[in-house]
Amino acid sequence: MNSYDAEVYRNFLLASGWLETDQINDALLVMVNTCAVRQKSVDKAKNFILRLQHLKKERSFYVGLTGCASSLDDFEKLIKKGSVDFYHGPLNAMEVPESFKEFTGNLYSCSNKITATYQKKSSISAYLPIIHGCNSFCSYCIVPLVRGREISIPFDILHKTIRQGVSEGIKEWLLLGQNVNHYGMDFKQKITFSSLMNKIASIDGVLRLDFITSHPKEFEEDLLKVMQDHPTIYRHFHLPLQSGDDEILLRMKRGYTVARYESVIEKIRHYFPNASLTTDIIVGFPGETAKSFDNTMQFIEKIKFDTVYAAVYSHRPGTLSSTFPDILNPEYSKKQLQELLDMQKNIARIQLKRFLNSTNEVFILSSKGAHTYEGKTLEEKSIIVSSTHELKAGDLAKVSIESIKKGVLHGSVLV
Repeated sequence: MNSYDAEVYRNFLLASGWLETDQINDALLVMVNTCAVRQKSVDKAKNFILRLQHLKKERSFYVGLTGCASSLDDFEKLIKKGSVDFYHGPLNAMEVPESFKEFTGNLYSCSNKITATYQKKSSISAYLPIIHGCNSFCSYCIVPLVRGREISIPFDILHKTIRQGVSEGIKEWLLLGQNVNHYGMDFKQKITFSSLMNKIASIDGVLRLDFITSHPKEFEEDLLKVMQDHPTIYRHFHLPLQSGDDEILLRMKRGYTVARYESVIEKIRHYFPNASLTTDIIVGFPGETAKSFDNTMQFIEKIKFDTVYAAVYSHRPGTLSSTFPDILNPEYSKKQLQELLDMQKNIARIQLKRFLNSTNEVFILSSKGAHTYEGKTLEEKSIIVSSTHELKAGDLAKVSIESIKKGVLHGSVLV
Protein backbone atom coordinates (compact mmCIF):
# COMPACT_ATOMS: atom_id res chain seq x y z
CA MET A 1 0.00 0.00 0.00
CA ASN A 2 2.88 2.38 0.74
CA SER A 3 4.41 1.59 -2.64
CA TYR A 4 1.06 2.42 -4.22
CA ASP A 5 0.88 5.79 -2.40
CA ALA A 6 4.37 6.63 -3.57
CA GLU A 7 3.44 5.78 -7.16
CA VAL A 8 0.41 8.10 -7.05
CA TYR A 9 2.60 11.01 -5.93
CA ARG A 10 5.25 10.07 -8.46
CA ASN A 11 2.78 9.91 -11.36
CA PHE A 12 1.25 13.25 -10.42
CA LEU A 13 4.65 14.96 -10.30
CA LEU A 14 5.74 13.46 -13.62
CA ALA A 15 2.45 14.49 -15.23
CA SER A 16 2.97 18.00 -13.84
CA GLY A 17 6.33 18.35 -15.55
CA TRP A 18 8.70 17.35 -12.76
CA LEU A 19 11.74 15.21 -13.48
CA GLU A 20 12.78 12.28 -11.30
CA THR A 21 16.23 11.72 -9.80
CA ASP A 22 17.68 9.17 -7.41
CA GLN A 23 20.34 11.63 -6.25
CA ILE A 24 19.32 13.73 -3.25
CA ASN A 25 21.91 16.36 -4.12
CA ASP A 26 20.10 16.98 -7.43
CA ALA A 27 16.61 17.16 -5.97
CA LEU A 28 14.45 20.20 -5.35
CA LEU A 29 11.89 18.01 -3.58
CA VAL A 30 12.51 14.85 -1.51
CA MET A 31 9.43 12.78 -0.67
CA VAL A 32 9.62 10.57 2.44
CA ASN A 33 6.92 7.91 2.55
CA THR A 34 6.45 6.29 5.97
CA CYS A 35 5.07 3.11 7.54
CA ALA A 36 3.64 2.96 11.06
CA VAL A 37 3.19 -0.77 11.55
CA ARG A 38 6.42 -1.16 13.56
CA GLN A 39 8.46 1.32 15.54
CA LYS A 40 11.62 0.32 13.67
CA SER A 41 10.11 1.64 10.43
CA VAL A 42 9.13 4.90 12.12
CA ASP A 43 12.63 5.32 13.57
CA LYS A 44 14.25 4.77 10.18
CA ALA A 45 12.07 7.45 8.56
CA LYS A 46 12.71 9.85 11.44
CA ASN A 47 16.48 9.36 11.22
CA PHE A 48 16.35 9.87 7.46
CA ILE A 49 14.55 13.21 7.88
CA LEU A 50 17.15 14.27 10.44
CA ARG A 51 19.85 13.57 7.85
CA LEU A 52 17.90 15.62 5.32
CA GLN A 53 17.66 18.43 7.89
CA HIS A 54 21.46 18.48 8.07
CA LEU A 55 21.73 18.56 4.27
CA LYS A 56 19.28 21.48 4.11
CA LYS A 57 21.87 23.60 5.92
CA GLU A 58 24.15 23.23 2.90
CA ARG A 59 21.65 23.86 0.11
CA SER A 60 17.97 24.67 -0.37
CA PHE A 61 15.45 21.94 -1.10
CA TYR A 62 12.07 20.82 0.19
CA VAL A 63 10.97 17.74 2.14
CA GLY A 64 7.56 16.12 1.83
CA LEU A 65 6.37 13.67 4.51
CA THR A 66 3.58 11.23 3.68
CA GLY A 67 2.22 7.86 4.71
CA CYS A 68 0.94 6.09 7.77
CA ALA A 69 3.37 7.50 10.33
CA SER A 70 3.27 11.17 9.32
CA SER A 71 0.56 11.98 11.88
CA LEU A 72 2.37 10.37 14.81
CA ASP A 73 3.99 12.30 17.65
CA ASP A 74 7.40 11.06 16.46
CA PHE A 75 7.33 13.64 13.65
CA GLU A 76 5.51 16.51 15.40
CA LYS A 77 8.71 18.26 16.57
CA LEU A 78 10.34 17.87 13.15
CA ILE A 79 7.31 19.44 11.50
CA LYS A 80 7.22 22.33 13.99
CA LYS A 81 10.97 22.93 13.53
CA GLY A 82 10.49 23.25 9.79
CA SER A 83 12.42 20.11 8.91
CA VAL A 84 9.37 19.07 6.89
CA ASP A 85 7.80 21.44 4.35
CA PHE A 86 4.74 19.37 3.50
CA TYR A 87 3.05 16.54 5.36
CA HIS A 88 -0.01 14.43 4.75
CA GLY A 89 -1.25 11.05 5.99
CA PRO A 90 -1.90 8.00 3.80
CA LEU A 91 -3.85 8.75 0.63
CA ASN A 92 -6.83 6.39 0.92
CA ALA A 93 -7.69 7.79 -2.49
CA MET A 94 -6.69 7.60 -6.11
CA GLU A 95 -5.10 11.02 -6.47
CA VAL A 96 -2.90 13.36 -4.48
CA PRO A 97 -4.57 15.82 -2.03
CA GLU A 98 -5.34 19.40 -3.09
CA SER A 99 -2.85 20.64 -0.49
CA PHE A 100 -0.06 18.83 -2.34
CA LYS A 101 -1.11 20.38 -5.66
CA GLU A 102 -0.90 23.80 -4.04
CA PHE A 103 2.42 22.99 -2.37
CA THR A 104 4.04 21.98 -5.65
CA GLY A 105 2.77 25.11 -7.37
CA ASN A 106 0.33 23.26 -9.60
CA LEU A 107 -2.08 25.75 -11.19
CA TYR A 108 -4.65 23.07 -11.89
CA SER A 109 -3.56 23.01 -15.53
CA CYS A 110 -2.73 19.35 -15.45
CA SER A 111 -5.58 17.48 -17.15
CA ASN A 112 -4.24 14.01 -16.31
CA LYS A 113 -6.53 12.89 -13.50
CA ILE A 114 -5.08 9.96 -11.61
CA THR A 115 -7.45 7.05 -11.09
CA ALA A 116 -6.15 3.64 -10.09
CA THR A 117 -2.39 3.29 -10.39
CA TYR A 118 -0.35 0.12 -10.58
CA GLN A 119 3.28 -0.13 -9.61
CA LYS A 120 5.56 -2.27 -11.73
CA LYS A 121 7.58 -4.98 -10.00
CA SER A 122 9.22 -5.72 -13.34
CA SER A 123 8.42 -5.37 -17.03
CA ILE A 124 5.86 -8.19 -16.71
CA SER A 125 4.59 -7.88 -13.11
CA ALA A 126 2.72 -5.22 -11.14
CA TYR A 127 1.04 -4.41 -7.82
CA LEU A 128 -2.52 -3.06 -7.84
CA PRO A 129 -4.41 -1.93 -4.70
CA ILE A 130 -8.11 -2.83 -4.78
CA ILE A 131 -9.13 -1.53 -1.34
CA HIS A 132 -7.71 1.12 1.00
CA GLY A 133 -7.99 1.33 4.78
CA CYS A 134 -9.16 -1.23 7.33
CA ASN A 135 -12.26 -1.72 9.49
CA SER A 136 -10.95 -4.60 11.61
CA PHE A 137 -9.28 -2.70 14.49
CA CYS A 138 -7.11 -5.52 15.82
CA SER A 139 -5.89 -4.40 19.24
CA TYR A 140 -2.22 -4.13 18.20
CA CYS A 141 -2.64 -2.55 14.76
CA ILE A 142 -2.25 1.13 13.94
CA VAL A 143 -3.36 0.83 10.31
CA PRO A 144 -7.06 1.73 10.86
CA LEU A 145 -5.97 4.79 12.83
CA VAL A 146 -3.67 6.14 10.11
CA ARG A 147 -5.25 4.80 6.89
CA GLY A 148 -8.88 5.20 7.88
CA ARG A 149 -11.95 3.19 7.00
CA GLU A 150 -12.17 0.88 4.01
CA ILE A 151 -12.69 2.31 0.52
CA SER A 152 -12.95 -0.15 -2.38
CA ILE A 153 -11.91 0.87 -5.90
CA PRO A 154 -14.80 0.29 -8.35
CA PHE A 155 -14.31 -2.59 -10.76
CA ASP A 156 -14.65 -0.44 -13.89
CA ILE A 157 -11.62 1.59 -12.78
CA LEU A 158 -9.66 -1.58 -11.95
CA HIS A 159 -10.63 -3.14 -15.27
CA LYS A 160 -9.47 -0.07 -17.23
CA THR A 161 -6.18 0.01 -15.32
CA ILE A 162 -5.50 -3.70 -15.84
CA ARG A 163 -6.32 -3.47 -19.55
CA GLN A 164 -3.85 -0.59 -19.82
CA GLY A 165 -1.21 -2.62 -17.98
CA VAL A 166 -1.79 -5.66 -20.17
CA SER A 167 -1.30 -3.50 -23.26
CA GLU A 168 2.07 -2.47 -21.80
CA GLY A 169 3.16 -6.08 -21.26
CA ILE A 170 2.04 -6.72 -17.66
CA LYS A 171 1.09 -10.38 -17.33
CA GLU A 172 1.26 -10.98 -13.57
CA TRP A 173 -0.84 -8.99 -11.08
CA LEU A 174 -0.72 -8.84 -7.28
CA LEU A 175 -3.92 -7.37 -5.83
CA LEU A 176 -3.35 -5.47 -2.59
CA GLY A 177 -5.48 -4.63 0.43
CA GLN A 178 -5.20 -4.65 4.19
CA ASN A 179 -8.12 -7.10 4.05
CA VAL A 180 -8.99 -8.09 0.49
CA ASN A 181 -11.93 -10.17 1.73
CA HIS A 182 -13.75 -6.91 2.56
CA TYR A 183 -13.61 -5.72 -1.05
CA GLY A 184 -16.93 -4.29 -2.22
CA MET A 185 -18.59 -4.33 1.20
CA ASP A 186 -18.67 -0.51 1.17
CA PHE A 187 -20.57 -0.35 -2.15
CA LYS A 188 -24.33 0.21 -2.19
CA GLN A 189 -24.63 -2.86 -4.39
CA LYS A 190 -22.17 -5.11 -2.60
CA ILE A 191 -19.61 -7.09 -4.62
CA THR A 192 -17.73 -10.01 -3.10
CA PHE A 193 -13.99 -10.45 -3.37
CA SER A 194 -14.50 -13.85 -5.00
CA SER A 195 -16.63 -12.29 -7.76
CA LEU A 196 -13.95 -9.63 -8.30
CA MET A 197 -11.30 -12.35 -8.63
CA ASN A 198 -13.48 -14.13 -11.16
CA LYS A 199 -13.80 -10.97 -13.25
CA ILE A 200 -10.12 -10.06 -13.15
CA ALA A 201 -8.96 -13.62 -13.85
CA SER A 202 -11.22 -13.57 -16.95
CA ILE A 203 -9.45 -10.55 -18.49
CA ASP A 204 -7.49 -11.52 -21.59
CA GLY A 205 -3.75 -11.18 -21.04
CA VAL A 206 -3.80 -11.81 -17.27
CA LEU A 207 -1.61 -14.90 -17.07
CA ARG A 208 -0.99 -14.92 -13.31
CA LEU A 209 -3.01 -13.43 -10.46
CA ASP A 210 -2.29 -13.21 -6.73
CA PHE A 211 -3.73 -11.35 -3.73
CA ILE A 212 -2.68 -10.23 -0.26
CA THR A 213 -3.83 -10.05 2.52
CA SER A 214 -6.72 -12.35 3.46
CA HIS A 215 -8.26 -12.31 6.93
CA PRO A 216 -8.99 -15.77 8.41
CA LYS A 217 -12.29 -14.67 9.95
CA GLU A 218 -13.75 -13.64 6.56
CA PHE A 219 -12.19 -16.27 4.32
CA GLU A 220 -14.95 -17.95 2.25
CA GLU A 221 -15.08 -21.16 0.27
CA ASP A 222 -16.46 -19.30 -2.77
CA LEU A 223 -12.97 -17.95 -3.41
CA LEU A 224 -11.59 -21.49 -3.63
CA LYS A 225 -14.26 -22.40 -6.19
CA VAL A 226 -13.28 -19.39 -8.32
CA MET A 227 -9.61 -20.38 -8.07
CA GLN A 228 -10.50 -23.90 -9.16
CA ASP A 229 -12.10 -22.44 -12.30
CA HIS A 230 -9.10 -20.22 -13.05
CA PRO A 231 -5.70 -21.97 -13.12
CA THR A 232 -4.12 -18.54 -13.67
CA ILE A 233 -4.58 -17.73 -9.95
CA TYR A 234 -1.62 -18.71 -7.79
CA ARG A 235 -2.29 -21.49 -5.28
CA HIS A 236 -0.77 -19.34 -2.58
CA PHE A 237 -2.56 -18.19 0.57
CA HIS A 238 -1.15 -15.66 3.03
CA LEU A 239 -3.33 -15.96 6.14
CA PRO A 240 -1.95 -14.07 9.16
CA LEU A 241 -2.36 -16.30 12.21
CA GLN A 242 -0.59 -13.93 14.67
CA SER A 243 -0.94 -16.43 17.54
CA GLY A 244 -1.78 -20.09 18.00
CA ASP A 245 -3.41 -19.47 21.39
CA ASP A 246 -7.13 -18.65 21.72
CA GLU A 247 -6.69 -16.37 24.73
CA ILE A 248 -4.08 -14.26 22.95
CA LEU A 249 -6.19 -14.17 19.76
CA LEU A 250 -9.06 -12.83 21.86
CA ARG A 251 -6.83 -10.11 23.32
CA MET A 252 -5.66 -9.30 19.80
CA LYS A 253 -9.32 -8.93 18.72
CA ARG A 254 -8.68 -11.15 15.72
CA GLY A 255 -12.24 -12.51 15.57
CA TYR A 256 -11.42 -16.20 15.15
CA THR A 257 -10.23 -19.16 17.17
CA VAL A 258 -7.44 -21.61 16.44
CA ALA A 259 -10.10 -24.16 15.45
CA ARG A 260 -11.68 -21.72 12.96
CA TYR A 261 -8.27 -20.99 11.45
CA GLU A 262 -7.52 -24.70 11.12
CA SER A 263 -10.87 -25.30 9.39
CA VAL A 264 -9.93 -22.69 6.76
CA ILE A 265 -6.61 -24.47 6.14
CA GLU A 266 -8.44 -27.80 5.79
CA LYS A 267 -10.74 -26.31 3.12
CA ILE A 268 -7.77 -24.87 1.23
CA ARG A 269 -5.94 -28.19 1.24
CA HIS A 270 -9.13 -30.01 0.20
CA TYR A 271 -9.22 -27.95 -3.01
CA PHE A 272 -5.45 -27.57 -3.45
CA PRO A 273 -3.44 -30.25 -1.59
CA ASN A 274 -0.09 -28.67 -2.54
CA ALA A 275 -1.13 -25.06 -1.88
CA SER A 276 1.55 -22.76 -0.50
CA LEU A 277 0.64 -21.43 2.96
CA THR A 278 2.33 -18.43 4.54
CA THR A 279 1.50 -16.54 7.71
CA ASP A 280 2.43 -13.77 10.16
CA ILE A 281 3.19 -14.35 13.84
CA ILE A 282 3.60 -11.81 16.65
CA VAL A 283 5.88 -13.06 19.43
CA GLY A 284 5.71 -11.52 22.89
CA PHE A 285 2.23 -10.01 22.69
CA PRO A 286 1.19 -8.50 26.06
CA GLY A 287 0.05 -11.27 28.36
CA GLU A 288 1.68 -14.07 26.36
CA THR A 289 2.83 -16.84 28.69
CA ALA A 290 5.19 -19.74 28.16
CA LYS A 291 2.09 -21.91 27.68
CA SER A 292 0.51 -19.65 25.04
CA PHE A 293 3.81 -19.41 23.17
CA ASP A 294 4.10 -23.21 23.29
CA ASN A 295 0.56 -23.45 21.86
CA THR A 296 1.69 -21.27 18.95
CA MET A 297 4.75 -23.43 18.37
CA GLN A 298 2.67 -26.61 18.39
CA PHE A 299 0.15 -25.14 15.97
CA ILE A 300 2.85 -24.02 13.54
CA GLU A 301 4.31 -27.51 13.65
CA LYS A 302 0.86 -28.98 13.03
CA ILE A 303 -0.08 -26.78 10.07
CA LYS A 304 3.39 -26.87 8.48
CA PHE A 305 3.49 -23.47 6.81
CA ASP A 306 5.80 -22.89 3.87
CA THR A 307 6.91 -19.55 5.30
CA VAL A 308 6.35 -17.76 8.60
CA TYR A 309 6.95 -14.02 8.85
CA ALA A 310 7.49 -13.47 12.56
CA ALA A 311 8.42 -10.43 14.63
CA VAL A 312 8.49 -9.37 18.26
CA TYR A 313 5.46 -7.34 19.34
CA SER A 314 5.89 -3.65 18.51
CA HIS A 315 4.25 -1.16 20.86
CA ARG A 316 2.15 1.26 18.75
CA PRO A 317 0.82 4.36 20.60
CA GLY A 318 -2.92 4.82 20.14
CA THR A 319 -3.73 1.14 19.80
CA LEU A 320 -5.73 -0.79 22.39
CA SER A 321 -2.83 -3.11 23.19
CA SER A 322 -0.67 -0.09 24.10
CA THR A 323 -2.87 0.26 27.21
CA PHE A 324 -2.30 -3.33 28.34
CA PRO A 325 -0.21 -3.44 31.54
CA ASP A 326 1.47 -6.82 31.01
CA ILE A 327 4.11 -5.87 28.42
CA LEU A 328 6.77 -8.57 28.04
CA ASN A 329 10.53 -8.20 28.20
CA PRO A 330 11.59 -7.73 24.54
CA GLU A 331 14.91 -9.53 25.10
CA TYR A 332 13.06 -12.63 26.31
CA SER A 333 10.69 -12.37 23.32
CA LYS A 334 13.64 -12.16 20.92
CA LYS A 335 14.90 -15.52 22.22
CA GLN A 336 11.46 -17.02 21.67
CA LEU A 337 11.36 -15.53 18.19
CA GLN A 338 14.64 -17.21 17.29
CA GLU A 339 13.34 -20.52 18.63
CA LEU A 340 10.28 -20.20 16.42
CA LEU A 341 12.30 -19.27 13.32
CA ASP A 342 14.69 -22.18 13.84
CA MET A 343 11.78 -24.62 13.99
CA GLN A 344 10.12 -23.08 10.93
CA LYS A 345 13.35 -23.31 8.94
CA ASN A 346 13.30 -27.09 9.33
CA ILE A 347 9.59 -27.28 8.48
CA ALA A 348 10.09 -25.23 5.30
CA ARG A 349 12.96 -27.45 4.19
CA ILE A 350 10.86 -30.60 4.60
CA GLN A 351 7.74 -29.03 3.02
CA LEU A 352 9.62 -28.10 -0.13
CA LYS A 353 10.25 -31.80 -0.85
CA ARG A 354 6.59 -32.37 -1.70
CA PHE A 355 7.21 -30.83 -5.13
CA LEU A 356 9.96 -33.27 -6.13
CA ASN A 357 9.17 -35.61 -9.03
CA SER A 358 6.10 -33.61 -10.05
CA THR A 359 5.24 -31.40 -13.03
CA ASN A 360 4.18 -27.78 -12.78
CA GLU A 361 3.24 -24.91 -15.07
CA VAL A 362 5.97 -22.36 -14.36
CA PHE A 363 5.77 -18.64 -15.00
CA ILE A 364 9.15 -17.47 -16.33
CA LEU A 365 10.53 -14.34 -14.64
CA SER A 366 13.99 -13.84 -16.14
CA SER A 367 17.01 -15.40 -17.80
CA LYS A 368 19.82 -16.63 -15.53
CA GLY A 369 22.28 -17.52 -18.29
CA ALA A 370 22.58 -19.94 -21.18
CA HIS A 371 19.45 -22.12 -21.29
CA THR A 372 18.74 -21.34 -17.62
CA TYR A 373 15.79 -19.33 -16.29
CA GLU A 374 14.21 -18.23 -13.03
CA GLY A 375 10.50 -18.78 -12.57
CA LYS A 376 7.63 -19.41 -10.18
CA THR A 377 5.46 -22.48 -9.79
CA LEU A 378 1.68 -22.24 -9.43
CA GLU A 379 2.29 -22.31 -5.67
CA GLU A 380 4.66 -19.34 -6.04
CA LYS A 381 7.75 -21.35 -5.30
CA SER A 382 10.98 -20.08 -6.83
CA ILE A 383 12.42 -22.49 -9.35
CA ILE A 384 15.47 -22.58 -11.60
CA VAL A 385 14.54 -24.01 -15.00
CA SER A 386 16.77 -25.45 -17.69
CA SER A 387 15.46 -25.51 -21.25
CA THR A 388 16.76 -26.68 -24.62
CA HIS A 389 14.81 -23.92 -26.36
CA GLU A 390 14.79 -20.18 -25.67
CA LEU A 391 12.33 -18.73 -23.18
CA LYS A 392 11.54 -15.15 -22.23
CA ALA A 393 10.02 -13.35 -19.23
CA GLY A 394 6.26 -13.89 -19.13
CA ASP A 395 6.31 -17.28 -20.85
CA LEU A 396 4.58 -20.31 -19.35
CA ALA A 397 6.45 -23.61 -19.41
CA LYS A 398 5.58 -27.13 -18.31
CA VAL A 399 8.43 -28.18 -16.04
CA SER A 400 9.51 -31.44 -14.43
CA ILE A 401 10.77 -30.69 -10.91
CA GLU A 402 13.85 -32.79 -10.28
CA SER A 403 15.91 -31.50 -7.35
CA ILE A 404 16.37 -28.97 -4.55
CA LYS A 405 19.59 -26.99 -4.27
CA LYS A 406 20.19 -24.49 -1.47
CA GLY A 407 16.48 -24.32 -0.70
CA VAL A 408 15.42 -23.68 -4.30
CA LEU A 409 13.63 -26.03 -6.69
CA HIS A 410 15.31 -27.03 -9.97
CA GLY A 411 13.71 -28.57 -13.01
CA SER A 412 13.69 -29.04 -16.78
CA VAL A 413 11.17 -27.95 -19.40
CA LEU A 414 9.17 -30.85 -20.87
CA VAL A 415 9.15 -30.67 -24.65
